[in-house]
Amino acid sequence: MKTASRIVGTASFMGAPIMAFTRLSNNPILERGIIANPDINIIADETLLKDNAANILQGTWGGTITLVNTHYAASHVKETYQVRGKIATVDITD
Repeated sequence: MKTASRIVGTASFMGAPIMAFTRLSNNPILERGIIANPDINIIADETLLKDNAANILQGTWGGTITLVNTHYAASHVKETYQVRGKIATVDITD
């Protein structure tokens, strides 16, 4: 398994949101840029869903799997934030 990762931007303070991309493949990875249409979207902080500037669901499509760290049910998050594709929620904050 080959991986290639990229963190975009720099945090100006501790706890600042960041955006990171990781590609996984059995073949050599030549592209290391931003992933415009992710197959998997992992959201570690549910408050980012409300942040229009972060726009963390941009580029998701019907085939995207979104995993959200929240105490809410997946159906609630999907409906509230119009999440496309499949969604799963886990509460791993505490």
